[in-house]
Amino acid sequence: DPVPPEIFIHSRDNGYARSEFGIFERGKPPIYYLNAVNVSVLNVEFAQLSLEQFLSIRSQRRSSSDADSPLNQASEYQQWSVKPQSKKDAWESIALDVGKKAGRPLTPGIYALSMRAPEYVRTWGGGGQIAQYQFFALTDMAITLKHSGGKALVWVTDMRTGEPVSAADIQFHNLDGKTVLSGKTDKQGFYEAAVDIKAFVSAGNDWSPEFWVTARKGDDFSALVTQYSEDS
Repeated sequence: DPVPPEIFIHSRDNGYARSEFGIFERGKPPIYYLNAVNVSVLNVEFAQLSLEQFLSIRSQRRSSSDADSPLNQASEYQQWSVKPQSKKDAWESIALDVGKKAGRPLTPGIYALSMRAPEYVRTWGGGGQIAQYQFFALTDMAITLKHSGGKALVWVTDMRTGEPVSAADIQFHNLDGKTVLSGKTDKQGFYEAAVDIKAFVSAGNDWSPEFWVTARKGDDFSALVTQYSEDS
């Protein structure tokens, strides 16, 4: 039997379908792999997102993994077409150096890739092409988060040196785009705060709310996601 058309995106760090969000160290090329079988062309969109745009898209995709959010309203938008060369029924993995393809140095922030193919369509809900997404942050800052009960501890370090990052602006965001908590890291790179799980509930999801922690210092920006529960 022929292999049904399929596409997906992964990076060296997050593997197949493990996560839609990754971190790349600033100054190193963000490389993704476009994987396809039995499709004629891969239509790729790329853009830099504001935090508000990213949280909006993330909220839509948390509500429905089939949500399709075009990126053409975001800044630095580009669209590329990539033609697979593999034979019928044979998977092909195409390396995409995002910065090189974009033709410019990528600054710290949040970026998005989406990919569609004419043959990869839904067989339910009225049909339509199925979009695959990957999001990533480009940064020198690594965020470590520990949370238990009603408390959270954030630790920010420099990925190049391993040293703590002091005086970084820390914010906790829910998927409605609200900033729930904010503060600064101390000399050891730590920020600790009490958290209320109810503040992160969105779209009626009160069993495992998702929240994002961001860190900013100078021109650098980093982000981390977690799902919160009272038993965590």
